[in-house]
Amino acid sequence: MTRSRLVLLVGLPLLSTVLVAGCSSPPEIRFGSAQPSGQRITLPSAPDPGLPGAQWPDACTLLSDAEVKAVLPQAEDFTREKQSLTLRRIDFLKPENSTTEEIPAAGCDIWFRLPDDYDGRNANIDLFVLRIAGPSVIEKEYRDDRKDKSAIQELGRAWGADDCYSDRISEGTSPNVHCRLGRYYFRVSGHGPNGRLTNQDYTDKVLSQVVQTLAARMR
Repeated sequence: MTRSRLVLLVGLPLLSTVLVAGCSSPPEIRFGSAQPSGQRITLPSAPDPGLPGAQWPDACTLLSDAEVKAVLPQAEDFTREKQSLTLRRIDFLKPENSTTEEIPAAGCDIWFRLPDDYDGRNANIDLFVLRIAGPSVIEKEYRDDRKDKSAIQELGRAWGADDCYSDRISEGTSPNVHCRLGRYYFRVSGHGPNGRLTNQDYTDKVLSQVVQTLAARMR
């Protein structure tokens, strides 16, 4: 009888410890800042209408794991998926000279895991190069796209590019930021773990640093 009671008393504290550990919350998500570490992206010379798709950089090389971890130190378990772009170059003076080109790695969707109850990839950064051409062509296309938007937030040069704006931020969709810099017109978007980061926080604390990283490498 004495031995049975001793086992029961010793076992209860152990069970209590396991239950407490199982109810612990994931740590708060920490933020860092842009630390560009990759080489500067160099482009071959090309006429204003645009750089041929075969000479575009692979978008999945534009932002390294280390550069993401500089912004989100707890990010881990990275995966990348290339995204294609159908680019139409329209010649309004000579429509017969208009072209359509498929660029297989114009975009890259980078997924990773941040602290959360869900043990899987739960956050992403989606970057997309929309056009590479002469600065005057880029500026016109950027302004034409922007004027078609009904509600945007002007960011100007605050994030290191020549000009940026973000679409209206809502909780139903991932935030989008469009920027132009020299010969580049690009977009970044993404989201964090559900319920742990608002889209406004992700824009202000993550996408802003991603744009600064890209801008440093594109100059």
